[in-house]
Amino acid sequence: MDFADYGAVIEQQEREQLLAHLQVKNSIDKPSAMECQECGDPIPKARQDAVQGCQYCAPCQSEKE
Repeated sequence: MDFADYGAVIEQQEREQLLAHLQVKNSIDKPSAMECQECGDPIPKARQDAVQGCQYCAPCQSEKE
């Protein structure tokens, strides 16, 4: 791997981190969903309160991460 390849890898990692940060920031501005956006199962009230702006149930969120 030369310097250009290494730079491209670093740039991609930073881009992914920024997009993840923006996704989290945007989801916090939204109210928590009552149902998971992925599977449609109800999101427990405790999760809605603990994770501000959650859109996925815990199992689906784990798969996404």
